Amino acid sequence: MYLVLTALLALNVSAEVLQAFQNITVGIEETIDVTVAKNVETFEGLVQKAGNMEGDENATKVVERAKKAKEICSALYDYLQVIKVEIVETESGGQMYDTGEENYMETGELKDPKNIDVATMILVEKRAGNEPKGIELKNKINSVRAELVALFDGLEGVAPAYKDEVDKALTLRADDDPNQKQAAKRNWEYATFNSVPRGAAVALLTNLQNNVKNAEAEILTRLYSQLSAAKLEIDELVPVVKATKSAVAVGEKYEAKIFLSAKIGAIDPVITVDGQAVPTVDAVGEYSAVPSAQGPVKRKVTIAVKNPKTGKDDLYETEMAYDVFKAPAIISADKMNVVYQGLDNPISVSVPGFEPERVSATMSPSNLGELVREAPGKYIAKIKTRHPKGVDINVSVKLPDGSTKSMGSANFRTMRVPSPTASLNGNVGPTITTGALGAVKQVSVSLGDFVFEGIRYNVTKFDYVWKPVRGNPLTESAKGAAIPNQLRAAFSAAKRGDLLIINAIYASSPGLGEVPLPGSLVFTVE
Repeated sequence: MYLVLTALLALNVSAEVLQAFQNITVGIEETIDVTVAKNVETFEGLVQKAGNMEGDENATKVVERAKKAKEICSALYDYLQVIKVEIVETESGGQMYDTGEENYMETGELKDPKNIDVATMILVEKRAGNEPKGIELKNKINSVRAELVALFDGLEGVAPAYKDEVDKALTLRADDDPNQKQAAKRNWEYATFNSVPRGAAVALLTNLQNNVKNAEAEILTRLYSQLSAAKLEIDELVPVVKATKSAVAVGEKYEAKIFLSAKIGAIDPVITVDGQAVPTVDAVGEYSAVPSAQGPVKRKVTIAVKNPKTGKDDLYETEMAYDVFKAPAIISADKMNVVYQGLDNPISVSVPGFEPERVSATMSPSNLGELVREAPGKYIAKIKTRHPKGVDINVSVKLPDGSTKSMGSANFRTMRVPSPTASLNGNVGPTITTGALGAVKQVSVSLGDFVFEGIRYNVTKFDYVWKPVRGNPLTESAKGAAIPNQLRAAFSAAKRGDLLIINAIYASSPGLGEVPLPGSLVFTVE
């Protein structure tokens, strides 16, 4: 997620990007809620299992360390929350975080989200002679990580190498980069928060809170496994799916580790995702996939472990869930926004960061036509009446709390389909050879360069005059597009200088009705 935010910061701070920051923040907060619920479940399971191991000194230590882990992580989480509140409320025109009118928690929108000075002032610049708050935050993050790793000291079966493994598994870290050429950028707080828009700073701090809860989950899961360290019997196993990211862009690889929180000696579990086997290394399943389309993804995960007592497989099931989104790059030809009267105009609607099922669109004014939903993100605009100001396609999204939020609109000009043009096998005059004339079987019509697919006109009637150089003229009317037999006979006897006039041509198309074609076709035989 941090990589996604960094990539977005490289773009111009447009409205779409600022909205993307807000969407990412909402997505991370939803992930935090899931992790918090899982942590509660893991902790309660740990306490329950330890209660069944009455008198076990190691189990008592594990429960104490688990409580300490929760306290450490809660303190850092609350500290990050204080900074978030300060970021939201500082120089924001009176906007409060969760109190008062138009507060951030109620509206879900920041005032002045483009402000790049607030995060710098609070987290990067010195304050009244004190170190920047970003340095204090960095030290707290690294101190908390060290404290969490130290919780495994003195537990049964814990070697120094295991503590190194725990440290590497924690995503909660704030490391300086000594390899940066610019001295200022070597500092984590500068590289992370300097000149960052307010909306991005809130997203970054929310992501750090997510890392805190993930660290708590990692520690609780590993402490749970320590309840049975150096013991052969385990009375409960908890399946865990640990994803590198909770959301990925289309075409980006999704990766996850699937494992049981307590390993059973040298027994490797059999792990499947939607029935497909997943390779395992040291009892940890390594799953990866490359999504080709955006939207929510859910996979059924099954972990089978052979019970040493019964010799049969014990099955443990869970669900893997993540969102696939497209990067918020939106390109459109503004002057080409046109819908045609009488046609089924296809309209595609999407909002970066939201699944198509949560996006809806309407047309206004409604008396000019209707917008019919064909599928998620796909609509048909049916225009009955044209208007000089055109029509607006209005887009809104359904938020996780069930409320609806407007995401803007786009204006489309309303136009008639251009009149078709007539020809004789593509020839529009003023001359025609006797050979070409003899090959003519009907009057053809075409829309020329009009690119709208599926529109076809057919000639319904026309008048004609055949005036030979010698002989009497022939004047008649015809129904349909075909050349009448009488006129075709005249074509067969055509001489140089004969004259053909086709006028009063009408053509029709489904949904568009019958229209007169402009002009006439006039040919002199050569």
